[in-house]
Amino acid sequence: MINLCEMKHTLHPYKLSKKDDEELQQKKAALLGETGVRHAIHITMVTTYGLADGGYRASVQSEVMLDDLFMQG
Repeated sequence: MINLCEMKHTLHPYKLSKKDDEELQQKKAALLGETGVRHAIHITMVTTYGLADGGYRASVQSEVMLDDLFMQG
């Protein structure tokens, strides 16, 4: 499996638009076309505060938030 990561910085949960989804699908297709890999490609969003519900959220297989990267403990 390959994680295709897209990073967004906002002051609130990020809501994927139709344009965002189209661009992510184009990036995924370009990765497949350039590499010819036969692995599954999952879209992973790296955001400040996560993804908002609705929109094109279903296109994303996983997400990482700021707190996931900088957890203290």
